[in-house]
Amino acid sequence: MTSITLGSSVSEIDDAFYECDKLMTIYSLNPTPPTVYGNNFTNQQYIDAKVYVPQGSLAAYQAADPWLNFWNIQEIDPTG
Repeated sequence: MTSITLGSSVSEIDDAFYECDKLMTIYSLNPTPPTVYGNNFTNQQYIDAKVYVPQGSLAAYQAADPWLNFWNIQEIDPTG
């Protein structure tokens, strides 16, 4: 799996992406950063992966653990 879209109702992630080392694109449609439990992401993913979040939610993701570890978080318009 190289890409995943987390729906707007996803509020928690618990080891869902453990050992998914090829995951490099994440679309999170929830304006509130989902709570992440466990070791889901690698240091390499924090550096190289692209995370796309809804417009207006960038600051929330940049402040929430572990999302704040991603180097490349960008806002998108999820409606199109």
